[in-house]
Amino acid sequence: MFFQFIHFMKKIFIVLLLFFFSLEFVKGQTSKLGYEVSDSTGVLELVKWERKDSIVDLTKEDNLKQVKAIGNCCFVFNDYIKTVILPEGVEIIKGRAFDTCKNLHHIYLPNSLRIIGQNSFNMCENLRLDSLPPNLKRIEYGAFWDCCRITISKIPNTVTYIGGKAFTLCESIQELVLPDSIIEIKERTFAGCKGLKKIKLPNSLQTIEKYAFARCLSLDEISLPASIQKIGIQAFIGCISLRLVILPPKVEIENNAFDLCKNVVIKEIQK
Repeated sequence: MFFQFIHFMKKIFIVLLLFFFSLEFVKGQTSKLGYEVSDSTGVLELVKWERKDSIVDLTKEDNLKQVKAIGNCCFVFNDYIKTVILPEGVEIIKGRAFDTCKNLHHIYLPNSLRIIGQNSFNMCENLRLDSLPPNLKRIEYGAFWDCCRITISKIPNTVTYIGGKAFTLCESIQELVLPDSIIEIKERTFAGCKGLKKIKLPNSLQTIEKYAFARCLSLDEISLPASIQKIGIQAFIGCISLRLVILPPKVEIENNAFDLCKNVVIKEIQK
């Protein structure tokens, strides 16, 4: 029995040895490809990109065409990429996927995209983007933080959530329409959008959280819907061009909501 056990353990050792050798082989293959994909969660995900291409077109290779997710930090700090084309079928761009890709100028976002994750395009200071895909549902915290060249003018009607700081310091946005599915504007969502002149708020909106529109220097007028219940602390602080705020009666306005808006007139209208 003892010798049988030793023989059995030898077999186990050989199997494990072969397994680890195969892992090293796969790792080597991944390195040669210049990227890594994984389906460990049941969804095919691009988890790492190591190539130095300026144009990344995931529609050109059969295995990349099937990708459903762009993984966390997949392209983070990549200074090579200038143009990215994502295939139809991609549903989520995960957190920090393109964080601080300072030379990224253009990205094709497919119609299949549902979620733009936390800080996905954080500090992509040269990114040009004028529209979002029509089936998008969530824009997470800090998604486009300091993307100072994007010029989107409408959030798709399918979007139900916009996270705090999602568009902070997006200085080139001039006009924006929010969908009726939004009930609150989170903290600092549009803070520092210096070029924002007009914004159409949804009839569903109930809360504007603190600093939501802080230092929107070009905003000159805003009309709040009948649904609005609360305006948070310093929500519009430093909006120096703001002249007129139209709102319904009995709105809770917290301390200094319009601080440093020297010439603002707040007009209550029964809606």
